[in-house]
Amino acid sequence: MALIPCSECRREISSRAPACPHCGCPVHVATRPCAECGQQIDASAVACPNCGCSTSATEARTPGRSAPANPAPAAATVIPA
Repeated sequence: MALIPCSECRREISSRAPACPHCGCPVHVATRPCAECGQQIDASAVACPNCGCSTSATEARTPGRSAPANPAPAAATVIPA
């Protein structure tokens, strides 16, 4: 359970509460899908609670963002015999 500020009275409330117990305002938690597993997660989450994927990695994989056109080739390691 995460504590979030009520959008109306700004007091801390449970993100799982259907409404603020202080002012009665309905609680709406913004969510987005995890890029790794697809689970809906809190938009402010640092990592997916289902698979552990970092949200910074999730943002890097967000559809619509393109990967570099020509990624740098991996360097070969030569080990003397």
